[in-house]
This record gives sequence, structure tokens and C-alpha cells, in this order.
Amino acid sequence: MLAKDLLPDLPGLHVLDLSTESDAVVIRVETTFPMALCPQCGEPSSSIHSRYPRTLTGLPCGSRQMILHVTARRFTCRAPDCPRTIFAESIDVAPSHARTTCDLTAAHAAIGFAAGGEPGSRLAESLGMPTSPDTLLRRVRAAADEPGPPPRYVGIDDWACKKGQRYGTIVIDLERQRVIDLLPGRDGEALTEWLRKNPQVEVITRDRWPAYAKAASEAAPQATQVADRWHLLKNLREAVENVFARLSPEIRAAASSVEESTPAPKPETVPAPAEPTCALPTSPSDDSTAPPSAQASGREAKRQARRDRRGRVRELRDEGQTVRRRLGLRFSDN
Repeated sequence: MLAKDLLPDLPGLHVLDLSTESDAVVIRVETTFPMALCPQCGEPSSSIHSRYPRTLTGLPCGSRQMILHVTARRFTCRAPDCPRTIFAESIDVAPSHARTTCDLTAAHAAIGFAAGGEPGSRLAESLGMPTSPDTLLRRVRAAADEPGPPPRYVGIDDWACKKGQRYGTIVIDLERQRVIDLLPGRDGEALTEWLRKNPQVEVITRDRWPAYAKAASEAAPQATQVADRWHLLKNLREAVENVFARLSPEIRAAASSVEESTPAPKPETVPAPAEPTCALPTSPSDDSTAPPSAQASGREAKRQARRDRRGRVRELRDEGQTVRRRLGLRFSDN
């Protein structure tokens, strides 16, 4: 009775066991539907092929987590023309490949909408529904959009599923700046069907693709067709280039006549800088007319004496005379 009170909305599941742990309530259940529908052909089958376990996390029981150990079954499809021979049954408590029940998924989505990723993860931890911030954001993105008013102004363009091979058609609500629908192909057939289902469209913004123009004219004659901004600028640029190409001889002749009639500009003369009216004081080192100091005079006299002595040595060597005796030079033995 306790398990039935905890799990009031589990059709097709039979409770086998219930146990409590320090931080969780563990319930073992099994499926009881006598047959299942093949997801490929839709034919019912009662031939059980095998069983496999699934572990699901449900809404908490008080401060404890609820863990469901479900024994699910695989069935064999007996339809002769069905390409799928074995399939797993679906249960109402959770979709295929899910690890949480539908109730817990909805609770996580509500927390994600209210608090976001990181704060929502901390809030879910305190409520006994621990999950990661990425999971909360994923629940928010997977939630269904709120129904909006029918679009009146739409934009139509093609997009590539695989560039150069597969293309589709994208329909955008220009008032709300969001994608409305993605249609297969860009031949205009799917767009024609979509426009017939939406007769409230007043303005269609498109490019110059002929299939889109034909679909808009046939399926939405009440709508005004306009070119988007990019194609308007492209058309303007092409028109200007065509005019320049057609009138290029006249443009070159006009440019040459303007150059001939315009006199050559005179070279500008740069005025010479004015001489300063007063001399700035300079330092003693900058004044070239200042007499040399006594030390400078002594150093210069020694340099001149060495130069004269080297010249005299060369002269005596050229004459073949002994340099040491004539000049009185003394050299050390080292």
C-alpha cells in the first residue's frame, strides 16, 4: 500500500519491492502490458524476446531520492514486411533512453527557468533533486515554446544541410526575429504548402530564387513580395557597374578633358627660417673660440713630440744610421 501511495501514476507497472536507504527510497517494478506496438510498423506484438533493467530517478520522497529499478522487456515484431525484428517496449513514466521520470524532468525544467544553471543546481540539491547546471540548461532548451500569434511578416531563404548536395528552406518571423519552420528542399513545393496553411501572411521577404517567387505568387497572392536588404544593395551595385561599363569611353574622355583644362599647381616655396635676434648662452665646451686649457695644451705638445720622433726615426733608418745613438734613446732589456 505504501508503494501505491508513493507511485499513484504508474500505469502498466507492477511494484515488486520497496526498500529504504539512508538517502534514497528504492522501488523495484516490472512492466505488465501484455503486448507492445512496434515503433517501425505500428503492429502490436506479444512475443517477448528478452528482459533488461532500467534505472530511473523520480521525484523525491521527503528528503530522500526515489530510485526506480524497472525490469523492461524486448519484443519480437512478427510483421513479415517490417525491417525491425526486435524492439523495446515504451513505458509512460519515462521516454526511451531517459534516466529520469517525466515528473522529475518537468521539475528540473521549472527550476532551470526560475533560477538558471548554477543557482538552479544548488536549489535542486537542497530540494532532494540533485542535477548538474548543464542538465538544467538542457531541460530549458528542450522545453516547448509558448504558442505565439500567427506570423504576418516572414522571411524566406535557403540553407544547406550538406553544402552542394542537400538544401532546405528556412522561414523566419520578422516581427519576433525567430525561426518558425525548416522545410525540406528548396524547389518551392514545401513552401507552397506552408503558405497555403498560413493565409494570414501579409509580407514575404525573399531573394531572387525563381522557385520562391513562384510559390509566393501561387500560394499567397494576397502577400506583398519584397527583396531583402542584401539583395537590394546587390541590385544597386550591379546597376551602377553596368552604367559605368556602358559609359566608360565618355567617362575617360571627360576625365582627360578635365586634366587638360586644369593648370598645373605652382610649387610652393618654403620660406627660409628667420635668424634669431639674440644668441642663446652656450656652455664653455660648445664655444670653439675659447682658449684651450693647460692640460689640453700639454697633451697636444706630447703628441706632436711623438710624431716628430717617429718621423726622425724613419729618416735615420733610410740613411742607414744607428737610431739609438743619434737620438739618445734608451730601451730596456725586457
